[in-house]
Amino acid sequence: MKPDNVNSYMYLGITLNRLDDFESSCQAFEKALSLDDSDCMIFLNYAVVLFNNGFTPEAKQYFLTSEKLFMETDEEDKEQELLD
Repeated sequence: MKPDNVNSYMYLGITLNRLDDFESSCQAFEKALSLDDSDCMIFLNYAVVLFNNGFTPEAKQYFLTSEKLFMETDEEDKEQELLD
């Protein structure tokens, strides 16, 4: 319904991974990142999916990016990120 909703693609990626559709899960995460490459939660969730599927080096890179983006976020936005 909203093809530009970043969170929908992130949650789709998580769901597809839980349904053992790793390839489609990665596609959903890549779409989310193409829409917003500054959201630390997308990188973090993608890192978890990659790690759980044996892609440790790639997972590490996505995790480090999520950590960097989170540290660059101001304190008020960090609190909101953690509440969402």
